Amino acid sequence: MSEPRVSVVMSAYSPRYIRLALDSILAQTFTDFEFVIVDDSASAEMRALLGEYIERDSRIVVARNARNMGQTWSLNHGFGLARGELIARQDDDDISDPERLGRQAAFLEANPEIGLVGTQARIIDGEGRVQQQTTFPTTPGEVRSALLRDCVFIHGSVMVRHSWLRAVGDFDATLQPSEDYDLWLRLAEVTQLANLPEALYAFRIHTSSQSHRRRHTQMFNKALALERALERRHGAQAPAAQQANAARDYLEAAVASALNNEAEFGRRSLARALSLRPALLDRAEPLQGILDEYTAGQDAASGAVLVETVYGWLPDRSARLRRRQRRYVAGLHMRDVFRGLRERRPEGIRRDLWLGIRHDPRWLLNRGVLVTALRTLAGRR
Repeated sequence: MSEPRVSVVMSAYSPRYIRLALDSILAQTFTDFEFVIVDDSASAEMRALLGEYIERDSRIVVARNARNMGQTWSLNHGFGLARGELIARQDDDDISDPERLGRQAAFLEANPEIGLVGTQARIIDGEGRVQQQTTFPTTPGEVRSALLRDCVFIHGSVMVRHSWLRAVGDFDATLQPSEDYDLWLRLAEVTQLANLPEALYAFRIHTSSQSHRRRHTQMFNKALALERALERRHGAQAPAAQQANAARDYLEAAVASALNNEAEFGRRSLARALSLRPALLDRAEPLQGILDEYTAGQDAASGAVLVETVYGWLPDRSARLRRRQRRYVAGLHMRDVFRGLRERRPEGIRRDLWLGIRHDPRWLLNRGVLVTALRTLAGRR
């Protein structure tokens, strides 16, 4: 049997969306591929479903785990089974456009200096509705620079040369669910990486996805992967701006830990952040910028609990930081005051108004707040 040019590797765990994922690969206009699926579900339902597809298409190769081993282990196993010179990823809840494999294979053939190529992606919800589209950098130089700030690839969209994957090693399971970011960083040290400008992949985010459930671990391990990459490349002389990127990710891990009631993990994340960048909290923006992202969808009371939890973990409880905490909480309450006025929802306005002023009396210098306070005192809404 001749070897296929491309091996598509998938870890299969949930049957919820997998038919869409399978059908999207089998409908590719590029046909010289094998489809290596590692069944990590250990379920009769998945066995029957994949058996149905094996009967339909001889390009499908299924390996079954005796028990659930996790996606990282399963993908590494799938890489070991792959025979193609190129390896493409596909997640079991995502969808590839029909032209995806062909476009990526042609790009790598035309650009032998590039070892991995991803695509832009449409971000979809559990019902398949498009929420947004990625705008990742495309050229090797842009990707190399941006990768030291963030992961600029959708994991399931990438195609990599098998030879480079063998050279740098598989996924590091100790860094899941940021094992992909670690691998891209290692590949960037030996070859060039790129993204196609077209959105050829639909990446699904839903309540059971790893990115949704394990944000605190994901951000901690992302920071750890970047910290290790900087050490490999620069030793003890890593650029301060790049160290700051890792420190900020540790800081976000702490905030996400507070949402998940992971106090020990949160304190450890904060300690790593401050160890890497002791001056991280000299300015308000790093922490408050992250808090803005996490409190945007919360009411003031819930946001205040999150803020108080994170600030309570800080080893330095200086008067300056206590003032910063009070002012931030005041801002949350005032945000709800103005939202209630704008939406003509008077419930809770009085409470939030006085809590905001109590935490930061300077709000009385705001004309709108002062007028609202006077009207409230007068018993008017």
